[in-house]
Amino acid sequence: MGYDLHVQAVSADELTKGAEHLSAFMAERWHAYEDHASDIRFTISKSFVRLDELYRSAAHLPGGDAAALPMGGGEPVLPYGDPVMALMGPAEVRRAAEFLAAHTFDDLWEIGGAAAAAGSGNGSRVALAYFRQDLAEGDADARAFYARAAAAGLGAVSAAWF
Repeated sequence: MGYDLHVQAVSADELTKGAEHLSAFMAERWHAYEDHASDIRFTISKSFVRLDELYRSAAHLPGGDAAALPMGGGEPVLPYGDPVMALMGPAEVRRAAEFLAAHTFDDLWEIGGAAAAAGSGNGSRVALAYFRQDLAEGDADARAFYARAAAAGLGAVSAAWF
């Protein structure tokens, strides 16, 4: 089964347009991804769930109240549909960027990497190395996204496609 998380930076006006509009907007962005190359966005496949766990394992660190924001944060867009969406205002995007800037991937891996790996079933050394690399790449994309979106004062819509 495939599933992906697409996170798209949007203006504050876009955040207020409702579930039907946002669903159509995100579907258009998903299906015409290359047509919107200048957008501030990122997509991460299955590992977004494990990366969320890694971030949440650092909730006890300074700024840790934002640990849930980069992958699983924001206000749910109701009613739930396909995709499942959440909204983050500019302040939440900024908090997520600050959290990521304050804690390196290696620091986060040291805190929660073993638990994330155990939950993924990656037990061998080789599988663990690939798993860590996959999370590191997703983390780098999330860091770049949140830094750019925060600098531009934008909010974000996340859409989980199952």
